[in-house]
Amino acid sequence: MFRTTLTGEPLRPVVPDEDVARGRARQRRMRRQRVAGGVALLAVAGLGAAVLPAVFDDDRDDSVAADGAPDGGDYPPAVGDDPVKQVIWDAVESALPADVEVVGLDDPGLQGPPSVGAAIGVQLERGDSGTGFQFGVTVEKARTDLGEFRPCSEPGPLEGTSSQWRNCSEGSDDGVWQAAGDLEFDSSVVMAQNDDAAVIVTWSTRPFPLPGSQATSSNGSEPGSLPTGPSLDRAESEAVRDAVLAATAELDSDDLTSGADLGDIVGVWPEVHSILEDAVGAALTAVDGPAGDPAIDLQDVEHQVGTVSANYVTADGVEVEVWFWQRPRITDTMCIDAIMECAIATGSQELLGPAGGGGENHEGGGSVGPRGQLWLRVTSDEVPQSDDPAAGLAGAMGALGEIISALEAQVRTPFPAG
Repeated sequence: MFRTTLTGEPLRPVVPDEDVARGRARQRRMRRQRVAGGVALLAVAGLGAAVLPAVFDDDRDDSVAADGAPDGGDYPPAVGDDPVKQVIWDAVESALPADVEVVGLDDPGLQGPPSVGAAIGVQLERGDSGTGFQFGVTVEKARTDLGEFRPCSEPGPLEGTSSQWRNCSEGSDDGVWQAAGDLEFDSSVVMAQNDDAAVIVTWSTRPFPLPGSQATSSNGSEPGSLPTGPSLDRAESEAVRDAVLAATAELDSDDLTSGADLGDIVGVWPEVHSILEDAVGAALTAVDGPAGDPAIDLQDVEHQVGTVSANYVTADGVEVEVWFWQRPRITDTMCIDAIMECAIATGSQELLGPAGGGGENHEGGGSVGPRGQLWLRVTSDEVPQSDDPAAGLAGAMGALGEIISALEAQVRTPFPAG
């Protein structure tokens, strides 16, 4: 559990009392999580969400499959037999506070596709508070121009928006570039990069009651309201970040990013079209171009940066617009002017202008893999027939996300400067 990196030096001194506390917490996790299951929902800065498998039964005995490779049986499902994620998770686990435990939600309705790329999302509980908070870590290959990335002093198109970092700092420390800040929606982020890799850690700072717990709001009189209580502070999250960054010395840098081939997305567009028709309950006709033929804007072949999009309309005038776009790095902010949406470093989306369309309008989006983003809007001049059009939109988003996640193709990227 306390495996250090290949540097041969511990990340920080091991205090015997802390070692004992971690061991006891580990035993509690084993007892609790043998009866736990389901999935965890990792919310990304309050805008959209990525559904990831829950992490439970995180005790491990370094079991090895017959071929000599780790079989993943004793790793959390969000890690499984992925050797890259195993290295990342070992580092995360070694640096989390002793009283922090991984929990799962016993709700099959939240199940979704597993995370792709060098990213792990879990739900954690601190002590026996009965409340949980989201935690995520993503690793990518270092970028040569990261020193020019200044989310605090030069937020660019995010200036003045809810996604602009606040109470933040940026700069280098002993050759390691670092940034840390708070975001609205009760979340925070810390980042660091050395010559090999960049690490982003995000977590929610305001816990919520876990199912079946007796946790209540801070004043105990408002059922359903979010409680206040400890999650992680910035120093603790920075310790996790630094542990993961040090552990990347074990990894091949070509394993630290993934993405979808935009041509493959175009290839499955008939299935995308079918999902959209199911969501609105009517046949869709393309506004521009042949029916079902999306527009593709491939801006960077090597990194598969660009967009795939389409506009449709039903006979009753319901309009459907869908966009998928992919940026070169998870640390990049990439905006789509046509819909005034930006993908930001924490994996969420930021709306830069008013919602588009008139009449009854429903829209939403979220991340697909470390670099991809999905956005969907349904607009009607009249009230939709569905009793819950937002639910139909969410269902379509989930189905589209599963398709695109399945196409994640480990796009290798050298990330040159600029």
